[in-house]
Amino acid sequence: MFASRFAISSKAITPLAVNYLILSGGANVTYLVDADSPTGGGGGGGYLLSSTTLTAKYNTIVVGSASTGSSLNLITSAVGGNGTQVIGGSGATGGGGGFFNADTFVFGAQPGGTGSIGGGGGTGFYSTTAKAGGGGGGLGGAGAAAIVSKGGNGGAGLSVSVAGVARLIGGGGGGGVSSSGTVSVSTGGTGGGGNGAANGTAGTNGAANTGGGAGGGGNSLNYGEGGSGIVCVWYAGTVEKATGGTITKPTGFVLHTFNTSGNFIIL
Repeated sequence: MFASRFAISSKAITPLAVNYLILSGGANVTYLVDADSPTGGGGGGGYLLSSTTLTAKYNTIVVGSASTGSSLNLITSAVGGNGTQVIGGSGATGGGGGFFNADTFVFGAQPGGTGSIGGGGGTGFYSTTAKAGGGGGGLGGAGAAAIVSKGGNGGAGLSVSVAGVARLIGGGGGGGVSSSGTVSVSTGGTGGGGNGAANGTAGTNGAANTGGGAGGGGNSLNYGEGGSGIVCVWYAGTVEKATGGTITKPTGFVLHTFNTSGNFIIL
């Protein structure tokens, strides 16, 4: 009679100190009523830039789409406020306001939303011949107020250092405009904000993986969408200590860039 013995061994994971950028998708536009009403631009996505020590082998990365937070495990970034036809939404940044009070149906310029870490949204505009939405707030500045011939420009994004390399993120979307006179297209904020619509033109999307806000609509359902977010994880040295994302090696660091959701797996 023979006895057999099975040995089961496990290798402990060495905790890994990392830095991270977690950026939400840029905010969308909320279209409420009246197809001839322009909207404000969406605010830029919220972000977290910090460090932590990871102690698990498998770490879940979620990259947010428009108006959706991104995350590293349970560490989640906030979203910006949507652009609207009424009072702009509030969040990490503020969405651009419109000109129309949906509760009482009283016409008048409406303010943009407030931003908890970035700029607020711009105020809309109303006259008998023109309507326009304010610019969405960016992580680096407020959205501009609308004027008679143009939606407000989106607020500027913010430059952050990722493994020693500057990255521009979270620009606000430009507001839309509808007018019987000459109009101009508003511009999205630096950092990926979409341009606003002007009469029959289309508002543009925020740029992918920048957290740029959506461009506002003009006189129809022609607004853009917020740009997707991004998650970057990096650590000191030149030796790869994990897998996941696109791996590059800026001077002195190993950088894992997640443009889509995935796993950061410690070796």
